Amino acid sequence: MIAQSASTGLSAGATLTLDRHASPQFVHPVTVRVIRVLDRPTYPGWAWVEGYELDRPDGQAVWKRQLFIKLGGRDGR
Repeated sequence: MIAQSASTGLSAGATLTLDRHASPQFVHPVTVRVIRVLDRPTYPGWAWVEGYELDRPDGQAVWKRQLFIKLGGRDGR
């Protein structure tokens, strides 16, 4: 069973493409497979996630990361 975070709508196994709309740290887009949503205090519309950054184009995991991201891109929806 894949657990889903009620507060973020993200779930383990989700694949996200993160760019500058998700956080200023992503000057170049990265693709991440979510392992879990971390239970850390944060601002509304933002979340801490743990996941594997995926290599392009073959989709192999490159390294494990903990990321602070804005949900829903530009407007937080």
